[in-house]
Amino acid sequence: MGLVYDKSATLNGTDSGGGNGGFNIRTRIRAADLSSFASGANVAVTCQFGSACPTESGSITGIYIGRESASPLHDFTGDQVQLLTGGVAAVDGAAGKVFTTDVTALGTTYDNTKDLLVSFFFKAGSNATITFGDLGANKGGYFFDDGAHTSTASQTSPPAFDSTSLPTNTGFVTKIDITTGGGGGGGSAVGSTVLMMGV
Repeated sequence: MGLVYDKSATLNGTDSGGGNGGFNIRTRIRAADLSSFASGANVAVTCQFGSACPTESGSITGIYIGRESASPLHDFTGDQVQLLTGGVAAVDGAAGKVFTTDVTALGTTYDNTKDLLVSFFFKAGSNATITFGDLGANKGGYFFDDGAHTSTASQTSPPAFDSTSLPTNTGFVTKIDITTGGGGGGGSAVGSTVLMMGV
């Protein structure tokens, strides 16, 4: 296993502010921020809700990860896979809550020269917030729709995002681990990220 992305120190204790009910949000992970890992075929992603997030059931109804297309920047190339947590798609929100998805087989073998996207959908009426921070020029990537695109299908197809430029802000995704085995969905969380669950 290998930790290939870590922004936990930057994002810990932050909050995006306001609820995100009905929003599709995509976090762009720049290749420049990814470490190499030989023959990685599986992934586990660690995410964190905002420091002021209310306790809420089923805040996020689904999470996907895949490579980012060259154009538009906020679209997948088609290799995206769904990430489950404890075998289920939904995740409950809570202040500062950190969670790690199950180890899941990637749609394509990991390549640290390719940008990644992580998309997540908030249920209608959700008041949950997420971690949020500025990584500097040309380093982040945070795209969100205007709330009109409430279909969960928009998690994997390109809706009309409010932000289509290259923002420096990022959020929600604090760590990414790559492994050579244990994938296929519903697997155990990666050890290096489980240690953060008490945050």
